[in-house]
Amino acid sequence: MSPARRPRPARELRVLVLDTDRGREQAPVVADVSPSSLPGLLRPGDLVVVNDAATMPASLATHDAAGAVVEVRLAAALAADGSAR
Repeated sequence: MSPARRPRPARELRVLVLDTDRGREQAPVVADVSPSSLPGLLRPGDLVVVNDAATMPASLATHDAAGAVVEVRLAAALAADGSAR
């Protein structure tokens, strides 16, 4: 994995959706969808977080519950108290 050098084309953009409507007994569902799906998924009271910040040249590789590869890009280092350095 390497840091992004330029923005992705619109057709390659993805939105991470966390559905917590399954109750406390079940884990939330995480889905990776196209931005064009977003209007059909949003309900009153939903929270949308937009990140347009550049990423640091650091990323972590892991897997989701289904075994798919997930890459997490780090945007900033935080101090021990949680504040930005």
